[in-house]
Amino acid sequence: MSNATFGHAQQTLNLLDQQKLSGEEMNTLHSGYLSDLARAIKSNTLPVRDVFQKFLGLLPVLKVWGTIRLGLHKTPKAYASALKRGGTTRIGDWAQQILHKISISQAEIEVDLCVMSVAELGFKKSTRYDDICARIVEVGGQLCPNEVGPALRDQYKDQPDGECLVVAMEPLTDSDGSLRVFVVNRFDGEPWLGAFCGCPDSVFVSVYRFVFVLPRK
Repeated sequence: MSNATFGHAQQTLNLLDQQKLSGEEMNTLHSGYLSDLARAIKSNTLPVRDVFQKFLGLLPVLKVWGTIRLGLHKTPKAYASALKRGGTTRIGDWAQQILHKISISQAEIEVDLCVMSVAELGFKKSTRYDDICARIVEVGGQLCPNEVGPALRDQYKDQPDGECLVVAMEPLTDSDGSLRVFVVNRFDGEPWLGAFCGCPDSVFVSVYRFVFVLPRK
């Protein structure tokens, strides 16, 4: 490859070393897999790239974390009433402002959700929101419909205390025009529906966990 350098080659070797491949996996590499990959790159056969990333541990394995139903409540007002029923759920000011802007499925449907931290998505340091969303799509997930925030809060009755889940979604604007995304958390035993800043350049540290949709095959 004309643009390749010895530095690139060394970087590849370092990457392989970091993955701590087994003898069987190394045999797979030496049995023609790299040649197959080179041909795939030349012919732009991108699915092989995904297989190779999974092989090296660069593409995370997505698993269903939970399943919720959308469309159980037909209006934002009905969602707000359901969440406040019994006086147990707290709704933050920002969440209240964007709750009234959600789009609601008029048919009851199930969606599978996946939860991964910023680090599990492959980032080693604090990362921008737009990069996190792009990575979710890259690894095979989808951004959540904005109904997922209140639906998850309504249905996630046994959330552990201290857990905070950021909903990966297209942000909605609050009353000041700022972009917000839902957050589902439990603090001191109280379930909350909150909202964080969802601007493209909003930064999240590696321990933050994001909820996104896992498409069904």
